[in-house]
Amino acid sequence: MTEAATIRSRILVVDDETLSIRMLHNVLKSHYIVQWACTGLEALELASADPPELILLDVGLPDIDGYEVCQRLQEKPVTRDIPVIFLTRHDEHGDILRGFQAGGKDYVLKGASVQELMARIGTHLEIRRQKGALEDALAQNRMQNVKMASLGQLAAGVAHEINTPICYLSGNLHILVEYFDKIVAFHKNLRENTELLPPEQFWGSRDANVVKQVLDDGINLINESLEGTERIATIVMELKNFSRLDSLEQRAVALISCMESALTICSNELKYVAVIRKEYLSTSDVLCHPGQLSQVFLNLLVNAGQAINKPMGEIVLRSWHDDTHVYASVSDSGMGIPLEQQERIFDPFYTTKEIGVGTGLGLSISQDIIAKHHGEFLLTSRVGHGTTFTVKLPGIMHRAR
Repeated sequence: MTEAATIRSRILVVDDETLSIRMLHNVLKSHYIVQWACTGLEALELASADPPELILLDVGLPDIDGYEVCQRLQEKPVTRDIPVIFLTRHDEHGDILRGFQAGGKDYVLKGASVQELMARIGTHLEIRRQKGALEDALAQNRMQNVKMASLGQLAAGVAHEINTPICYLSGNLHILVEYFDKIVAFHKNLRENTELLPPEQFWGSRDANVVKQVLDDGINLINESLEGTERIATIVMELKNFSRLDSLEQRAVALISCMESALTICSNELKYVAVIRKEYLSTSDVLCHPGQLSQVFLNLLVNAGQAINKPMGEIVLRSWHDDTHVYASVSDSGMGIPLEQQERIFDPFYTTKEIGVGTGLGLSISQDIIAKHHGEFLLTSRVGHGTTFTVKLPGIMHRAR
């Protein structure tokens, strides 16, 4: 049996009747981790603080009834997806319908068989598990689609970025071919005439001086070409790292490396609109999916470039840390975000850009990525003064504790 299969689901039971509590305890304790609440308000507090995977909810409670508890659970994002099974003494149509209208997923009569109770619990836990797996798959698919859309938007810039070193590589190689033709001709002349001319006269000849210049210049051409190949290799590597799906296992990386990876991909798009300034302080590593964090910073950098409406603005990359967390920020000198838009900036499909420029998913998915890494996304912006997005993630030492 796998480790995942041995993990027991956690259930919150809300009931104030001693006999019912004793019976449910005996039935559930060997299969599930059980929390107990005797009032509706206590149940709401427990469910909000640490959401269970399923709630067994008595209808008749001493403070507020189970229907109202269920309705309040539906109103909170943190608890609205928890399946609720009502515990009731009545199977009248009106009571059952009221339970479903309140948001309940099922009901069980008090006194029903253990087999029926366990079957209903097991069914709804399995539905929840499958729903979670489907949502994760859809989120991963959305993330990959946005990632590919981002690469599509940057394709022209990346092509130009790669084309530049390829052009001077091609030019250098053509020059080197001409140089080697001269060296070959000189070598032939050397073999044929070295015995006919005094050494000082031969090595001071025009051909000898040309070869010296060729050799001196050739070294520079070779070094420049090597630099070009390294630049191309770096861009290709970062594109491969960015476009691939991350492995299931997280690994320790420096947050700065994720920022630099994103900057490599979009540097051509940014160099025409902003000066890039880096204020990196050394930090501890973070445990993460590097490709996902690189996508976050790519979204932030592209947004920063698009926010700048001056002939040449500034983008500042910073990193720092405190005792428990590592921080990285992207600041721009752009137009800033109005307060009323800041409240919606992370909503899916919300965008302030022109039609066709953005999908409205970049920041929403970026926020999801940071949340899954147990971090926070912080935003500060003033109209006319620019915007700063800050990523806050727990350092490895803090997570180890």
